[in-house]
Amino acid sequence: IGLVMVLIYGWLFFDVKLYSGMLLQVAYAALQLYGWWQWKRPGRVEDARQVSRLAVPAVAAGLAGGLL
Repeated sequence: IGLVMVLIYGWLFFDVKLYSGMLLQVAYAALQLYGWWQWKRPGRVEDARQVSRLAVPAVAAGLAGGLL
């Protein structure tokens, strides 16, 4: 669905002559295809960062920084 959306936006931007936006959609399409390719290879195990929880003080600091 994401790839279809990107292709529609690319065509729309091309139609209204927003060529830089169209080129950005080409990059997004390439990223969509790369993600799909990675997703279709679940048996391949690679070293990856482990998912962990963010400590409460770090969350508070991030929220405070966003308010400034």
